[in-house]
Amino acid sequence: MRDAALTYLDMGELLVHVPSSGYLALFRRAEASAQVEAGGGDAFARRWEAFSAHRDWQFTYTGGEVLMMLKPASGAYRVLNCSAVYADELAVDAGANALNLPCALVQDGALPESATCDYDKEACLMAPHCGYCESSQACVPANEDGVCFGSCADGQLLYGSSAPSTSALQQQQQQVPCSASLSCERCAEREQCGWCTAGGEGAGRCLQATAMAQGECADGHFLQYDSAQCEAAAATPHAGLVSQAR
Repeated sequence: MRDAALTYLDMGELLVHVPSSGYLALFRRAEASAQVEAGGGDAFARRWEAFSAHRDWQFTYTGGEVLMMLKPASGAYRVLNCSAVYADELAVDAGANALNLPCALVQDGALPESATCDYDKEACLMAPHCGYCESSQACVPANEDGVCFGSCADGQLLYGSSAPSTSALQQQQQQVPCSASLSCERCAEREQCGWCTAGGEGAGRCLQATAMAQGECADGHFLQYDSAQCEAAAATPHAGLVSQAR
């Protein structure tokens, strides 16, 4: 049993597997009295053995009499219920099933080749294996070369830092002072800013939104959140404006 892999299954049960040949065997640790008669030591007695097609598989005991098999080369896995192993006597047909193991198959399948791209836009742009499709507004598998492995129209795929996230845009805007906005339209589109119409028709200035509460626009009207109000203000003075008192 050279190059054998050992998997301890609790309660003195030991599974021996030789990946290169598919050899499998079950051993049980001998009782204390039997160990004394055998001259002491931690002796294991072979209970069952067989050759199977399970070459290059790995075995992991997960507890609760459940054994998991995994084949790294393909990602295939099997989950086994090995409660029969702990019986005093193995069933006569133990190992006669398709698995050639005295365990019942509970589930089998294959592990995904890569992690799924089930993220919102911000998390999607941070995941190295994903890209955000603007046309479908969905996160899809992609690589840094812009190659999409899902379904997305050409030119609509955003990957990594190719497009700033919503929070990044908001942070950039917050770093720019409101006074840098020279037009009513641009000023009113920014959450933290508002346009003060004081100074006569067509004139005004962009202020921090907190400035309205501080009385810095006491001689005019304060426009905020809606750039469409700027056109109304230019056409008809004070029409559709949000007053400071309000």
